[in-house]
Amino acid sequence: MGFRKKYEDRLLRQANFDDVTGLPNRVLAMDRLSQALVQANEHGRMVAIMYIDLDKFKKVNDTLGHAAGDQLLQEVSQRFLSCVHESDTVARLGGDEFLIILSLDNATRVEVLAADILNACSNTFSLDGHEVFVTAIIGMTISPDDGTNPHVLLRNADAAMYQAKEKGRNTYMFFTPEMNAEAILRLELEAKLCRAMEKEQMKLNFQPLVKADTCELVGAEVLLRWDSQELRDVNLQQTMEMAEETGLIVPLGEWVLRTTCEHAKSWLALSPQPLRIAVDVSARQFKEGNIVELTKSILSDVDMPANLLELETTEGLLLSDDPETDIIMEELSELGVRLSIDDFGTGYSSLSYLKRFPFDVLKIDRAFIKDVTTDPEDAALTRAIIAMAQGLGLKVIGEEIETAEQLEFLRAKGCDMIQGYYIGGPMEADAFRSSLKKGYGHKVRTPKNSETLV
Repeated sequence: MGFRKKYEDRLLRQANFDDVTGLPNRVLAMDRLSQALVQANEHGRMVAIMYIDLDKFKKVNDTLGHAAGDQLLQEVSQRFLSCVHESDTVARLGGDEFLIILSLDNATRVEVLAADILNACSNTFSLDGHEVFVTAIIGMTISPDDGTNPHVLLRNADAAMYQAKEKGRNTYMFFTPEMNAEAILRLELEAKLCRAMEKEQMKLNFQPLVKADTCELVGAEVLLRWDSQELRDVNLQQTMEMAEETGLIVPLGEWVLRTTCEHAKSWLALSPQPLRIAVDVSARQFKEGNIVELTKSILSDVDMPANLLELETTEGLLLSDDPETDIIMEELSELGVRLSIDDFGTGYSSLSYLKRFPFDVLKIDRAFIKDVTTDPEDAALTRAIIAMAQGLGLKVIGEEIETAEQLEFLRAKGCDMIQGYYIGGPMEADAFRSSLKKGYGHKVRTPKNSETLV
């Protein structure tokens, strides 16, 4: 009987407590929350919930291993426990998410505790000889003001945490009813996105890329468009942010890359010279999409030369300062794939990126191009960017060219390639292919009001 009792106790503990931290798990946390709400209602008290997410936890797991990740979770748990009262509950919901449940007479303590939690996380963690920095993002909700249902309150706190994450790192936010509406809209958008992907209701458009001096067609940039009635009126940037947030960007990005390469291979026989094709790759694709092996596999399957594929990324990917990014970029470069940095000039460490990573192409941010002929500062910055990039052996692309004056300025300053509506807008695959069969891409006006066939 003694052995059976120990076995039952062990099963009970496993069902209610987290193996790594020893904290209550989601099941026990929800039970304690329900009890706290009942008692608060009986005694006219308040219950506060703090939903906590750890920033950079995944990076620790990926770079130092799961043992270090577990150690970090254990140390974070101890720091959280040191901030609360014995009657409070600190639970681990899973992954890098924690929950704190407080019973209180007024809301003053909630904000004080949030500041204590942020401060506790701000001190370095020593993991197997490595110093690690993590920060916390906290969403908070209070009952009865924000509701009395435990599941609704958890959703509220999660929505507040999401908004805090949008605001920045190492911060907290209280729930507001508007957040709940936004959370519902996000769920609806995610469902629409999933349905569109399941039905393959997406298509690719191709925008011509030409030489700046001659307007000779040299390639195209691929642009994703939705062929879904549900998503037709939804901002494209919003859907892509949702795809990135949920991880749907990984399978979506694979479809885009494979389909793009299939089109590009079919164009080889239609153009007097091989055309390069540029594809955007997001930060999550780099981190989770096994981008090197995927690219290698697709190029092999399609039998497409690697130097005709250009993968574009932005400075946002590079801000994480993750050593794994260096390795991935080098491996892609060794494959023969061109690497491009998009929207150049908007980040914080642009010059160091150009020296550190094996980029082949630099795309000047559209913000500089827009007023390049009227704003002396934009003109000076654009001249400097072109000269600097070419001094480092990079090709330079000017984006979103809309006027003859912009084109003439970039030509005069030695920009290598250009794209934009003045050159030619995005075309569906069949239209782009048809233009190649006719022997030209688009008729493009030059600053002298002539027309050049590209």
